[in-house]
Amino acid sequence: MDSPAGIPVVLPHGAENAVVWFGLIQVEDALQILSVLCALSSVALALSPMPTVIEFWRERKVKRGLPLLPYSSMAINGFVWVLYGWVTGTAAICLANGLSLVLAMAYCIVFISLCPPTANWLPGKIRHHGLISSVIGGLAVRWVAASPSDEAAAMLGWLGSIIAAVMFGSPVVSISTVISEKSTRVLALPFTIAVTINTFLWMSFGLLKNDPFLYCNAGCGFVTSLIQVGLFLVFGVQTEKPRDEGPHGM
Repeated sequence: MDSPAGIPVVLPHGAENAVVWFGLIQVEDALQILSVLCALSSVALALSPMPTVIEFWRERKVKRGLPLLPYSSMAINGFVWVLYGWVTGTAAICLANGLSLVLAMAYCIVFISLCPPTANWLPGKIRHHGLISSVIGGLAVRWVAASPSDEAAAMLGWLGSIIAAVMFGSPVVSISTVISEKSTRVLALPFTIAVTINTFLWMSFGLLKNDPFLYCNAGCGFVTSLIQVGLFLVFGVQTEKPRDEGPHGM
């Protein structure tokens, strides 16, 4: 199938029917619409942790067991995908992830300022997150500066896909806590809803654009977000431990 500009567009099986079903629109038009929706959903995703972070600030503490990983991985993920969008010339990726990067850095600052310095459940400690983020960021910048655009895009795509999988799946590290406590207090419902919508839209955008880096990492994120939705359906929405459970499960 060709786009209106005469550029061949390879669509996965069934994608052409999906485009036709949504009102006989051209692939390029569908991509433009999806790019706007993806950008808006990324803004919503970046803003979704705001209520949780505001709660940290009001209480002047971070609850024990809550991980830093969702925020640190969001920051480095945004940085890598901004570079990917710049190298590939995709403005929607640059704009959406640029905002995510700024907000995620703010979330990290608040979290770190209120988290006990000895915390080791983030997972790991604060310094581990800083070290890993610095190494990843340095590698990404080096690839962009020293490699041809197509090679840099490929390396950034693989790196971004791995980081996105970590970011979208980071709340899943709390599954054992959710199951043992029968409480979703360590999961954030707004973040889960935002991730579900965001990953579905980016997966659709990636499929139409035939970009495996986009649809593979968004698809993985969509699956992990559905797991979290399932936990909320099973255990409900809580912000504290059930009252019949003490600190030692008594």
